[in-house]
Amino acid sequence: MQHKLIFDSIRIGAHKIIIPIYLLGNDVKLNMVHYNNFDEAEEKWYKRVKRINWNNLLMVTFTESEEEAEMFDLLPYNKKVCFVPFKSNLQSAFYLPFINNNDTKLYQYVLGLARGNYPFYDMWDLMLYGKKRPRMDLDLL
Repeated sequence: MQHKLIFDSIRIGAHKIIIPIYLLGNDVKLNMVHYNNFDEAEEKWYKRVKRINWNNLLMVTFTESEEEAEMFDLLPYNKKVCFVPFKSNLQSAFYLPFINNNDTKLYQYVLGLARGNYPFYDMWDLMLYGKKRPRMDLDLL
C-alpha cells in the first residue's frame, strides 16, 4: 500500500465499458472496474487507502482448488473467507453449491452472493466477524 499507483493499460469490459488498469508495486494489478475516468480512479484509491483499519481487515477470495483453500486458511488474519464449490472443514472455507457450466463462472456466483442474489450466508456476520452463519435453513449448507 506504500507504492504509488502507476497506470498500466485499459481493458474494455462488458457493454464496452472502459476499465483502467493500474500497477501497484511489481506484482499487483488493480482493475478499477467501477471507474472509467482515470483521475477519479486514482483519487478514490488514495482516499480509501488512508481509511484502511489495519487491525480490522477481512480477507476474501474464492477458489475451486482445495490446495489453494488450505494455503489461504493458513494466512495470519482473524477474519478470512474463501468461497469454495466443495464442502470443507477449513475455518475460512465458505461452501457455495456452485454448479459449473459454460455460462456461469465461480467468480460470477461469488459476486452474486455479495449482491444478495444467493442468500446462503448472513453477509453482516461475514463482513463484521468473518463468521459463516447460514442465513436460512438450506439443505445445501
